[in-house]
Amino acid sequence: MQNELFKDTEGLDQLLEHMEDAEQSKHRWPKLLADMIDVLAEHFQRRRKMSAEEASAEATQVITVIAHYFGGRLTYLPKDEKLRLALRDNQIWLEFNGRNVPALAQKYDLTEVQVYNIIREQRGMHVARVQGDMFE
Repeated sequence: MQNELFKDTEGLDQLLEHMEDAEQSKHRWPKLLADMIDVLAEHFQRRRKMSAEEASAEATQVITVIAHYFGGRLTYLPKDEKLRLALRDNQIWLEFNGRNVPALAQKYDLTEVQVYNIIREQRGMHVARVQGDMFE
């Protein structure tokens, strides 16, 4: 019976490789954290004209807040066009006041139907974030 369990060692080997990757990734987060702080600090120095010390302190605070809310989770961040569209859609949601769909459509070079779809999607995400899922 036990011999049958370990006949196919390919699955076991893959599992062990994955466990080794997970163990290595545990040791990668300090460098990632330092890289994130460095990127933000440089941004604050260039864009907000902060001193190196102020920028580093602000970057550390921002990363602390992000870690508080997202720490321990696998988090995906899009880049390029997906990021640009996600940020645009969020901005449309922030600017939406219930009566300005035509103006938003013109501002973002979209049709009114597209703006309504974005607002519907953003509203759903906002409600889910605020209310949570009853069945989770």
